[in-house]
Amino acid sequence: MYKADVSFMEEPLKYLCNWAFSLVKSALPDTIKETTKYDKFLAFSGGAISGFLMAQFGKSVVYPIVVEPFNVGLDDIVKTSLAVTVGSPAVAYGIAPKHAKQYLKDNPVYSAGVLGVMSGAVLRGVLELYS
Repeated sequence: MYKADVSFMEEPLKYLCNWAFSLVKSALPDTIKETTKYDKFLAFSGGAISGFLMAQFGKSVVYPIVVEPFNVGLDDIVKTSLAVTVGSPAVAYGIAPKHAKQYLKDNPVYSAGVLGVMSGAVLRGVLELYS
């Protein structure tokens, strides 16, 4: 199984994503483990689950401890977070389209993971607004 060589000191987030992806992939059957055919799907799926769970963690743990004492409504935070999450790729593409396209081309698996995290977080936010 191929594992990208990423420096923790230079790119800590990419390093941690790579570590988690490799850990999950190492537990899969050899037919999947030894190919890169499913990497984007695995990255997106893992990212979506992670994004959903981190949004749930924020609602269940962070909000009551850090935000609630200041009487800030959860709906306001969710709406703002959704706007930022959904708008970030559009802003990045709008500001530097060549750079955004190049990053997607150079990092297809990481990009799929990021899109998955955003999708999972947005899904959890939408569920919160409509529950």
